[in-house]
Amino acid sequence: MSYHRISGLLRTAGGNDAGRTYRTYDRAQVQRQWDADVARSQHEDGTSYSGEIGMLAGPIQWHDEKLGSQGEAWNWIMRTHEKFEPPLAVSFELETEVPQAKLLAWRRRHQEAYEAYQRKAGEVVQRALTSGKSKLLPACGGCGSRLSREHIARGARGWVSDGVPCPVCRGNLLSETVQRRLEALKAKHEGRRDKEPRGRKTGKYGWVVGGTAQS
Repeated sequence: MSYHRISGLLRTAGGNDAGRTYRTYDRAQVQRQWDADVARSQHEDGTSYSGEIGMLAGPIQWHDEKLGSQGEAWNWIMRTHEKFEPPLAVSFELETEVPQAKLLAWRRRHQEAYEAYQRKAGEVVQRALTSGKSKLLPACGGCGSRLSREHIARGARGWVSDGVPCPVCRGNLLSETVQRRLEALKAKHEGRRDKEPRGRKTGKYGWVVGGTAQS
């Protein structure tokens, strides 16, 4: 039997998603390993609001859903479990492991494509902010402020995909035409993204166990 840790972002006040994945379908083995992992967490992280699986002691509540992937199973746990309830387990179909080199190559392509998209979006925004005879931008549609092109353009680096907020009223300083160009760039980028490589289905099943741990 093999397993590994999974954890999520804080999702509710005083709760953190935490759990383990077990690559076996044997419930007795999973319960024994879960109990051992919980005991280890309690020893390492404490027994008071640690936000780790030590807060999820007790008999596992089993849900044999046979979901299509580990990611689906983890999302199911996050949607379904409520703080203070016993730990939940949901089954999912196991896949063969993807070679590390293939995963790293995909992540590199993904990052390079994202950086290229950000550069193009930045160029669109910079042209919109710096083009024009006046040193001031057109009046903000929200508050009417006339702002320095140079000052706004200098600050509009690194977060242009979300627009350029007016420092006075937080309205978007970009024209609707420029916003549409940015939306088109984003749609083009997302349409070209290739999916993360996945292993082959094995016809065997494992379990994700966890829930919202008190923190």
